Parts: sequence; structure tokens; C-alpha cells
Amino acid sequence: MPGKQLTLEKRAQIVALHNIGLSNRAIATQLDTTQATVGYTIRRHDEFNQYRSLPRSGRPRITSKQTDRVIRRAVVVKPTTSAIAIQVSLDGLLIRPSVRTIQRRLQNESGLKCCRPALKPRLSVKNVRDRLRFR
Repeated sequence: MPGKQLTLEKRAQIVALHNIGLSNRAIATQLDTTQATVGYTIRRHDEFNQYRSLPRSGRPRITSKQTDRVIRRAVVVKPTTSAIAIQVSLDGLLIRPSVRTIQRRLQNESGLKCCRPALKPRLSVKNVRDRLRFR
């Protein structure tokens, strides 16, 4: 179960089993988690007397879930929409996410690929003349 947070119930079970007198190894085996997780949970409960996760550091998100849905919907409705066009369409909102933020929301969180439109090859003078003559 690496990388997943423990539920509040599981944290409460760890503390209860610790209070009964079980070792960290026995608790970890019984609840199918690591000894380190058991130790951290017990230590956190002893320090802060709560089961909830502590607030983490990091920059807060500029977009809300609603804004993320608006960004995704703009691309689903019209797949050729650029990130700049989406940014301009979001001007009515209180926030203005950067183009890179919009791209990140589409790629990482929505699972959509971004692609550039294919450039048409320019017609040479000879091709233009031949096309006009063809008519």
C-alpha cells in the first residue's frame, strides 16, 4: 500500500492496538502496513492527539475544481482550442491561470494530449502555376 494515506479508521486501529500493548511489528503485520507507518501514526497521535493528516506545505492551487471542469469542457467541445484561447475565455472569472497551468490541467489531470496543428506545405511558384493551368 505504498503512497496511499491511511484512513482515519485504520489510524484509530493502530493507536488502539498500541494502547493494548502490541508491538509496532505486530500491528503492521495485522493491518497489512509497514512498521514505519505504524511508528509515524503513533508518534503523530502522541504529539497532536488527532488522527487527521497534518497540513502539507506547497503552493495552493490557483484553479478550483469548477475552473478545471470549464477548461476540460472547452477542449472536449472543440478539440482544436488552444490554451491561449481558453485563457482568454476565462477572463470573466476572478482568476487568470497561466497558459502553462491550463496545459498542465489538460495533460496531467484530464489525461488529454495536446498537439499542434499540422502545417500545410507552402505551394511553390511552380505548383501555383501548374494548378492555375490545370483549370
